[in-house]
Amino acid sequence: MTSGPGYAQHPNHRISLEQSTSRCEVHLRGELLASSTQCLIMKEGKYPPVIYFPLSALPQERLLPSATETYCPFKGTANYWHLQETGSTSQVDDLIWGYASPYDEMARIAGYVAFYESKVDSITGG
Repeated sequence: MTSGPGYAQHPNHRISLEQSTSRCEVHLRGELLASSTQCLIMKEGKYPPVIYFPLSALPQERLLPSATETYCPFKGTANYWHLQETGSTSQVDDLIWGYASPYDEMARIAGYVAFYESKVDSITGG
């Protein structure tokens, strides 16, 4: 078991996860990219809520692993994916991130991914 070191340094920091109560969707360039009723809503400090989608809700054949990694002392190391655009050789770089092996406190987000809101048309639901 591995606890996030951020919690020891900032014991009052709160991250909550809630099961979505409606269908969540992501649209990119007018295309429905992901849709699920099994999303998790993460609320962390003063940040806007983030919708995490089951990785299985995305078009797997269009996901390209990225070399990008980031670190959060509360969640762990995040991996990123590019998205191959439909009918094109271009891609949207580092559109999606997720934590394959999150710290124990955030274990529920393993197998879930989130999208950069600034890189898609919309993210709806919750």
